[in-house]
Amino acid sequence: MASRGKTETSKLKQNLEEQLDRLMQQLQDLEECREELDTDEYEETKKETLEQLSEF
Repeated sequence: MASRGKTETSKLKQNLEEQLDRLMQQLQDLEECREELDTDEYEETKKETLEQLSEF
């Protein structure tokens, strides 16, 4: 059972790291596309992404 717990913990850690990478990439993409978005859309998306990051 202990090895199963370690495997599950490892998978959870990997999933969290992948989610963090996606959020960081989303912020980078958002900055790169900033001029293509209207101000409200940019601000709202950035706010939501930063809120998700703060949950970490």
